[in-house]
Amino acid sequence: EVIAICNCRLGDDAVTRLAAALHECSLVNELVLGGNMISDRGARSLAGMLRANDVLVSLRLGGNRITDDGVFDLAAACAANRSLAHLSLGGNSVADRGAAALGEALGSGS
Repeated sequence: EVIAICNCRLGDDAVTRLAAALHECSLVNELVLGGNMISDRGARSLAGMLRANDVLVSLRLGGNRITDDGVFDLAAACAANRSLAHLSLGGNSVADRGAAALGEALGSGS
């Protein structure tokens, strides 16, 4: 199943509630949240969900307000998550440090 909430001005508070609901959800395997207003705080909430969720295979976060700080949290979660196969972050403010952290996490065998 897919949850797609795109271009809806979805912010960190709503994403935090959504992430909490998805912690142990076994029905949703793709989450598409592109073009919203998700910042590092929302990314941190999603990272917490990724640590607990073993069903989600795709997380699309393009076109939000995530910086390296949020990517650090997502990268750490990716290193611990065994189901996520696709993470999209295009159109965010990710610089070399964030990209390097993500590369390290992906290189850890996840």
